[in-house]
Order: sequence, then structure tokens, then C-alpha cells
Amino acid sequence: MNLCSNLVPTLEEYRSEMAKLSVFAVNFRYPGEFAEPEDALVAYSAMKKIRNVIRKHLLR
Repeated sequence: MNLCSNLVPTLEEYRSEMAKLSVFAVNFRYPGEFAEPEDALVAYSAMKKIRNVIRKHLLR
């Protein structure tokens, strides 16, 4: 996040959304661990918001 926000300053607004994704990157990487459907939807929504910001930046 810190490295990316230098390139895409608007990402700073999504720091809390990225924190939600970080939990999924670590906790559910290993076999036998599962996310609750509601938590997965929250993470999916966060990913879509962040992806849209990055895509807009890349298309400039």
C-alpha cells in the first residue's frame, strides 16, 4: 500500500478496504481454513473498489 500510494495517491482513501483484503491473503491461504460467505462478500466488494481505482490510473 505504501509503495502504491506514491504512484496512485487516491489509493490512500482505500486503506481500510485494503486492510480487509490483507486478512484474506493470510488467513485463508492454507488448506482447511474457510471464510464465511458474508466476509467473502465484504472482501469481494473491497477488491472491486480498489481494482476500479487502479484500472482508471492504468488507462491514463
